[in-house]
Amino acid sequence: MKIVLIFLIALFVIDNQYGYAEAKNTLTVNYFDNYDAPYELEIDSDQSYLLSQSYSWVRDQSSRYNLIGYSVDGNDIIEISRKSRGNFTLDVAMDVPHSIVFFAVPQFPLLVKGLPDYTFSPKSPTDDNWFDSNTSVRVEFPSTLQRSEGERQVVIKWILDNNMIRFANNKTNSLSTDHILMTDLHTVDIHTKTQYQIEVLSDYGVPFGNGWYDAGSKVMLGVNTPNDLFAKKFESWEGDSIINKNPIMFVIDSPKTITARWSIDYTVIAIILSIIASSVTVIYMKTRSRIKSVQKYVSEKDISVQKLIHDDQYDSDINKLLETKALEELESYFADGLIDEEKYLRIKTSLITGKQ
Repeated sequence: MKIVLIFLIALFVIDNQYGYAEAKNTLTVNYFDNYDAPYELEIDSDQSYLLSQSYSWVRDQSSRYNLIGYSVDGNDIIEISRKSRGNFTLDVAMDVPHSIVFFAVPQFPLLVKGLPDYTFSPKSPTDDNWFDSNTSVRVEFPSTLQRSEGERQVVIKWILDNNMIRFANNKTNSLSTDHILMTDLHTVDIHTKTQYQIEVLSDYGVPFGNGWYDAGSKVMLGVNTPNDLFAKKFESWEGDSIINKNPIMFVIDSPKTITARWSIDYTVIAIILSIIASSVTVIYMKTRSRIKSVQKYVSEKDISVQKLIHDDQYDSDINKLLETKALEELESYFADGLIDEEKYLRIKTSLITGKQ
């Protein structure tokens, strides 16, 4: 009797163990269009299984697949938030067998070289530089990119896949490639040139040469000497170094600010005042002599005159005499070597300009 009881208990235990072992369900994982190899998992029926799937996986050397959604047991596709990296997870209750199908799209990269500041239009669905197969995209970028104070990059052209060249129109602030159809890996190579800003400063005269110039180019910088009564003499340029030439040829290799230093020669105005004083003295003596002659004539003829009237012709004659005398004095100073040619020409120009 005891032997029979032991046998029944053992049989009951064995049946329970076999029943537990057989309580498993199959989780089948497939990929639409065979984008990856299918597989199956045997999961205990009283458990949930956390299924993990990469958002992106390699298709070949120049493309990848990117996950867009999934379906459960043949139902409608459930779309997901797309990402380029990491894993998508799905918690599956395995009380019954399930079939999961993952859906993905091929993607191709769009590489941009030569300029760090650019955008895609439209942007990538995975927020990177990968785009779905057979979609169209443009690369947009500024025509000029400020690198630092006084330095910038200027786009001159861009090349698509080493064979399609487009030259930049820098009259606009932004540039864009043509639409690029993403059926393969594409590369946009943006070519730029470096430019530096040159500033020419001066308290006198008219400086020239201010602006932006290509690195390595040569440019003439300088200042036009002012033409006025005070002779301003250019001394030197102050900047990275002191240079005493004007104008000067610069090779542009960095941003530069140069400032003109001047000295002022007050002898020019002193000479002009001296000439004017001498001329006025001569005119005064001539005028005084003429007045005395008139007074003597009036006295001898016993003519009563209330006042002496100077007509316009007389005033004109006086002015011409003053101008002529001033120029004569200037010629004399120059002939005697009292002033150099530069001062002579400057004073003469001032006198003639004042006459006009």
